[in-house]
Amino acid sequence: LEQLALTYKINIHDVPLMITAIVHHMIIRIKSNKRQFPFMSQLLKDLSTDGTISQSAMQTYELIKKQYSINDIAYQRRLKRSTIYDHIVEIALYDLDFSIRPFVSYAEQHEIINAVKQKKTFKLKTIKENISEEISYFQIRLTLAQANLRLE
Repeated sequence: LEQLALTYKINIHDVPLMITAIVHHMIIRIKSNKRQFPFMSQLLKDLSTDGTISQSAMQTYELIKKQYSINDIAYQRRLKRSTIYDHIVEIALYDLDFSIRPFVSYAEQHEIINAVKQKKTFKLKTIKENISEEISYFQIRLTLAQANLRLE
């Protein structure tokens, strides 16, 4: 993880999420293009890819469904807000129906996606430098987790 973080100049805590996002997008692409990826499609038949998130993230998800605030969830679960943020990003990666709208407005999502496309990067620091100051790293990560973006 350290080597990947250094090589790609990203935060070490973002590496597992980026790896998960890459795998997630690969699975979606393989499933939607079975003819283009016949061998990989066969491998996916035996793999359960539906909604496997960590137990801790699932507990957070249940509280989100009950409309608890991030602060309330952190307090109740005795976890840091940053951990709850990580859970929400994980949920967005695995649950394609999960709405990130309560955390990131459409305008903010649009601004983040435009920055990614303009700068042709997924580096959080570069994206952050090219968007409104009010948009947090959490909102960037959450948008990237759910957006099906490719750099061309």
